[in-house]
Amino acid sequence: MKQYYYKNESNNKGCYLSSFLLIGLLFFTAVANAAIKVGGKAPAFRLSSASGSVWSEKRLVRAPMSVIYFFRPSRCKVCAKGLKSLQDAAKGIGQKDMVVVGIGRGKAVEINNFAKKHGIKFPMLATQKAIIKKMGVNIYPTMVVIGPDKKVINVVKGGSKKANSTEKMMFALAERYLQRKQYGSAGALFAKLSKKDKTGKAKAGAAYSLLKNGKLASAETSFSKMSRSSNKATKLKGQEGLAEVYLQQGKTEKALALADSILKAGNTGSVALLTKGKALHQKGNKKEAAKYIRRAAKSKKSDFSWQKAEAQYAQGNLQRKNKKAKIALVSYEKAVASDPYFVEAMSNQGVALQDLGNPEKALNIFKKIKKIDPKDRLVYSLMRQAQAAMAQKQDIERQKYIDGLVGDLLKQYKENKKKPKNADEWTSPVFTVSILGFKSEKNPLMGRAGLEGVLQEELTRELQARNIKVVERAVIEKILSELKLGASSLTDKDASLKLGKIMAARVIATGSTYAIGKKQHITLRMLDTESTNIVASLADQTRRMDPSKVAKKFANEIARVAKEEYPLKGRIVLAEEETIIINVGKKHGVTKGQVFNVLGEGKPLNIRGRIIKRTKKLGKLQVTEVEDDLAYAKVKVKKGSWGENQKIKESISK
Repeated sequence: MKQYYYKNESNNKGCYLSSFLLIGLLFFTAVANAAIKVGGKAPAFRLSSASGSVWSEKRLVRAPMSVIYFFRPSRCKVCAKGLKSLQDAAKGIGQKDMVVVGIGRGKAVEINNFAKKHGIKFPMLATQKAIIKKMGVNIYPTMVVIGPDKKVINVVKGGSKKANSTEKMMFALAERYLQRKQYGSAGALFAKLSKKDKTGKAKAGAAYSLLKNGKLASAETSFSKMSRSSNKATKLKGQEGLAEVYLQQGKTEKALALADSILKAGNTGSVALLTKGKALHQKGNKKEAAKYIRRAAKSKKSDFSWQKAEAQYAQGNLQRKNKKAKIALVSYEKAVASDPYFVEAMSNQGVALQDLGNPEKALNIFKKIKKIDPKDRLVYSLMRQAQAAMAQKQDIERQKYIDGLVGDLLKQYKENKKKPKNADEWTSPVFTVSILGFKSEKNPLMGRAGLEGVLQEELTRELQARNIKVVERAVIEKILSELKLGASSLTDKDASLKLGKIMAARVIATGSTYAIGKKQHITLRMLDTESTNIVASLADQTRRMDPSKVAKKFANEIARVAKEEYPLKGRIVLAEEETIIINVGKKHGVTKGQVFNVLGEGKPLNIRGRIIKRTKKLGKLQVTEVEDDLAYAKVKVKKGSWGENQKIKESISK
């Protein structure tokens, strides 16, 4: 067992204590005035062991979830069982994810002996009856679960006469595991509980753990078996789960028929109502779907708190789609109240706040998600988007610049003026890309909002890092707003090309996102605004969306296409032995180290009386220094003489 060294303050000598024996004297600097209750703050306490090690609620709330188990070593037959079950349930879950501590009523020696006897290895602290009563605990055992924002999310009370108190506590814990996407731990705990469960809830929990983990075949087997049970409660839960499996398998008609059967039997719980709503939505019957989703959100009948949350979440998504961001916020808040680990609902709550022009509050929510689920890559992009929006709100000069630029572009558009031709047809104009945005094709009812916007911004950022000029999203959105065009207009090729030309972009890019099963698919199409040809079609798919990763992949491909399809061309404006200056620079995409072929006139070719001018290579030059609209270079390879006005063309291979 791991040992820790503590200093004995009384005799200034050291002593060793086992990791679970943080037991000793009790010092309280603060105690919660009100009793511990769901929705309230974590109880404030400060417990110090004889060795000087201090435990308080501040140490508990560092993890996304923490558990306090209040117990009494004597006169509580189930307390030892509960502590052992809690210890077993916590196996495999690191302290960064969950902190567990026991607070026992009794003397330090008594708690010490109790912990040793039962092999309890998590921290055990001793206290007095009066102190525990001030926290509102008067029944043993009592398990308190603390979640995000230091809020109490479960208070499960036992009692020595209640033989099933431990099972109730473990069920609450298993449900929280499921909400936190710890599917293996949730499934194992539910499976263990199902051996004594007569309601079918534990069996359903185990099957839902499989379903949410993407194991559809195994989930279908489990729910099918439940649906054939002679126990009515178990049968109903099996049918509800089976309908959801069918829905995820794409068997919409079977899901709808089973949901109808459940509802006709008088079982109007939120699960069947939501399943029918989702099935109708998939079939395109959006108006009828909305009715059932509203009913599901209002229903108080559900076996799990996350089922209530999903109904509220679906309703919030419909409200946001109908441009009712304020009402959607309320639905998302209710969803998070039912399931505090529902990061999708929290994320959409943040996006709705962005819609309402409040990126500051949105950023705070995204930061909470990052703490709950650090592996959620979408939230990192949403955070950058919120930070950019905050900076833009504060930058008045930038707003004036965008307003002036858009005004000039729209004036040119309304007057139907053509873009003036480049005086030198050989020299490349500044290569500009306009990303007109991504569109969610199937608009999934249970999907996350904001993906389209962050994909656009992440791709813009990645292209700019590759020295490719991109029309800013703020400019595009203002133009669309001034022209009273919605995002749907961008699906029209002619409208997109017109917008591209207004913004003086050589290439426009439009994309789409859609979900098939657990995978998210992203596509991007690039069109040349002059030839109207498609110059590239890109696609990617992923199980766990990372907008930054997708943007990097697409940006690399766009940079390759730009180099191959639109090689940079220019002229030598000064050719001396030590100094060569060319007429293209940073704004054209020139970078230090870039190589250009120097071209001269070759021998003309006569084909049936048609004279074709030819060029020949006179060597290569390499860029040594770059300014905004020109660059300095050195000779790399030289054949013949070079002079002013000499043509140069980007070399694909160095």
